[in-house]
Order: sequence, then structure tokens, then C-alpha cells
Amino acid sequence: MEIPEYAAVDLPDNANHIGTLSPKLASGVYFREPISTGVSYLSSSVEVFKTELPTGIRFDAVIDHPPIDGNGLRRVLQTVAPAPNFNNDIKGVIDDWNVVDQANDPDRERYDGGRSQRLVADHERLGSAWTDFMASRPAFLEAFEDVHVPRFGLPADSVFTMANLVRQSDNLNALIKLSSGSLETMVDLLEEAGQEEAHTLVMDALHKEVNKHRHPNRVITKDDKVLARYKGWGESRRRDFLAKLLCKVVPAVQTEVISLTRNSSFETFTTEDGEEFSCPTLGLTKSLAQVYAEREVRRSGNYEATVMNIERQNDAFTHTVVLPNSVKPIHPPATLSPAIAWERTTEDKRQFVMIHSKQEGVDTTPTHYHDSTLGVLAVAYVSPGVRDSWPRSVRIPGGEAMTIGIAQVPVLAHMRQGQLLKSAFIQAAEGLARQ
Repeated sequence: MEIPEYAAVDLPDNANHIGTLSPKLASGVYFREPISTGVSYLSSSVEVFKTELPTGIRFDAVIDHPPIDGNGLRRVLQTVAPAPNFNNDIKGVIDDWNVVDQANDPDRERYDGGRSQRLVADHERLGSAWTDFMASRPAFLEAFEDVHVPRFGLPADSVFTMANLVRQSDNLNALIKLSSGSLETMVDLLEEAGQEEAHTLVMDALHKEVNKHRHPNRVITKDDKVLARYKGWGESRRRDFLAKLLCKVVPAVQTEVISLTRNSSFETFTTEDGEEFSCPTLGLTKSLAQVYAEREVRRSGNYEATVMNIERQNDAFTHTVVLPNSVKPIHPPATLSPAIAWERTTEDKRQFVMIHSKQEGVDTTPTHYHDSTLGVLAVAYVSPGVRDSWPRSVRIPGGEAMTIGIAQVPVLAHMRQGQLLKSAFIQAAEGLARQ
């Protein structure tokens, strides 16, 4: 039997191994674990240790399970929380847990009217349930922050790739931009695409469109006046006209016109990795090749990405474009393992032993936490018969009723330590000492 180093460090020196436990058999209840998320506590074996103390007996239960990262922690919390779908994204939970830091900010009151301070003050009335979680909060936050992928900008592969560009050309967006000022541009494209008498084709179509609802005695016959009517149309009407116009030419000319439009209104270049990108040239302040040459690496949290900043004339915003496959973690995400330990006194009273130990990461080795809040949650995880009775909302003394989602359930689990210490899992572990 090999005990992980992080667990061995927190075991008492005189601890004796008394047996191996199956949480699934101990709880007598089976539920389908989402093993794809890296959590399978119910199906893992547990090594149980016993230590004689002057005041009673200490038990330690070491789950034979790989450490979990922030995604695994989220899955544990979702399994245990009475309202697992309430504000259950990682960013939302990070924001909830950061309220503590906001409450300590003296300038925060003018932003939220002191709500952060009041919320923390209300939780402090919960006593040890709150302080026990507060001791684990840095580990939980680090685990979540390390797997939270920030939004650096628009992904290049969904905005500026050639596939998207072809769709834009098919929709005539680029063609409309080219022809919005003058139909001569359309005439030039048709002629270059091989259309005979392109000018006559365009003007005949425009005369028919302008006069289709006019009385025969009031038909506009002069080209300049017809062109003036075209310039006064809105974009949607121009779109319809240009679509009808292209339908009148043979398919080969249609395809060539769209290809010419793409080449004349978009700049295309290839990255060092062989990826091909294009961007509408209309209003660009720099060439796309220059923008790519000035690309930069940005960092946010535990992630970095290579981005390009695209600016256009008369546009107050800079469009940040993230190059594909460039979003990467800076270091391996922090991991956690449940520290499950409790004491049973000579008066047959039980209480969890709080453990919060940390092993700093080195190079490719992640920082690891051996944590008792996760331990309490793990006992709840393998004890559905206990947690199924937990309320969906709890009213804090002096405060408002709170829905118990994944951000709130660690505190609730500490509030329900008494129930968990009477669970079938704890009883089975202690029963090994009598065998």
C-alpha cells in the first residue's frame, strides 16, 4: 500500500492502517459518476488509518484517486449542491468568492453601497462553518482561476478565415460595398469576368427597376437621373437589385465576379504556421500583413494568447483578434485532494480535523492542496442519502435567503458536518477498527 506524499505528510506519526473501504458499498447507494470530468470518488478505494489520542481516536481516510483540478472541483460541487444549476459557471463562482476581497477594499462602498461588507458580515455570523471555508478559499480560487479561460477577443478562425470570407461574398456584402458609390465598379467587374456589353446590361436592369411602378407617361429615361435614384436607395434595396442583376448572367460569370470582388475588397495573407486569413480592406488603417507583424502576446490569469489589433477609420473600437491555437496555459493548473480526518472523543462526540496543506509547484509540476473542505465535500459526495435532504436555500441570521449553488455549498457542507459525521461512510470507516 503506497500513500501519496501529500497525504502521508498530514498523517499522524503513530497512525495505523486498519483496512480498505469501498465508498460505493459503504453508502449502499449508487449514482452515475461523470468520470469524463476526472472525478470518481464513489468508485475509488479508501485506505483508513486509526490513531490513538489522549482524548479519543483520530481516523484518516485517504481516497485512492488522482488530484483534481478546477474542472473536477466544479463537478464535485455540482454533485453536492442542492441547486447545481444556479450560477454554476466558473467565472460566476470566482466573482462570488471574490466578494471577500471586495469587502476589504475601502473604496468599494461607493460602488455597491456597502453590500459586499454586509454580505461578508452576515456570513461571519455562521461561525466555524464560514472560517473553515475561508481557510480553503485561496486553494479553491486558485484551482478555478487556473482553468478559467479568459476572453482575449474575437477568435480569428470564426471571423476572418477564408471560409467565412466566401460566405460574405456569397451574400454580396463585399459587392454592395464596392458598388454603393458607383455602378461603374459593377460594370468593370462584369467586363473583367467576361460579360459582353456589361454597361448596357447594368443600365437596362437599373432602368427597369427604377420605372417598374411608374406610369408609362412618367418613365425616367436619362441615365444620370436613374443613377441618382440608385444612390438614394437604402442598402437592403441595393442588395436585392444586385442579387437580381447577377442572376441574369451565366453561372461562370457569377462565380468570377464573386472571386474578383473577394480579391479586390479583402486582403489575404498566410501566417508562419500556414494559416490563411483575410480581412475586409475597407477603412483599414494598416495592412493586414503589418497588423500580423505587430501581433502581441497577452496574458490574463493563467492563460496567454497571441492577438492582432485591427483598427479602422472612423471606428472608435480596436478589434482584438485571437490567432487560433495560441491560447495556452502558462503553468499547470493547481490541483486538490480531499483531506478526510475526524476525531471521536471518549464521550463519543465527533468532529472533523481541519487540514489545509500546500505543496508548491515546480516547473511542470502543479501546485497541490490537501484540503479538508474538499474532504467534507467528498464525504457528502459519497453520501447522497445525507445531502439529498439539504435545502435549496438557506437564510443567514440577519441576512437574506440564499440559493445553495456551487459557490455556496462548501459553507453549507461545513454547517452540516454533524450529519456527515453520522453517514454510512464514516460509520463503515470506524467499523474497520472493530474488525
